[in-house]
Amino acid sequence: MEIIQLWMNLPSNLKMTQPAYQGLQKEDIPVILSTDAKVTSQVISGRMRNIISPAQSITGLSVLNVKAKAGGKELFQIPQEEIVLLYVLHG
Repeated sequence: MEIIQLWMNLPSNLKMTQPAYQGLQKEDIPVILSTDAKVTSQVISGRMRNIISPAQSITGLSVLNVKAKAGGKELFQIPQEEIVLLYVLHG
């Protein structure tokens, strides 16, 4: 089992927000398969295409868990004003 925990700095107007935990089971997390069937994307938070995660984010954070096989291709459309962090675990 691997777990990644992401902590983000909240904007000043949300600094005193009470922490909250949202536990999702694997079957509750939407999965999108690429057209070549080599890339799977779990929508942990936020949205991808027209799929919206059941997890709630007070900042609108989108989190995807993407797994790709060799040669797999997927197109991610990200609004220009959003910032992207890509963290590669393996490969």
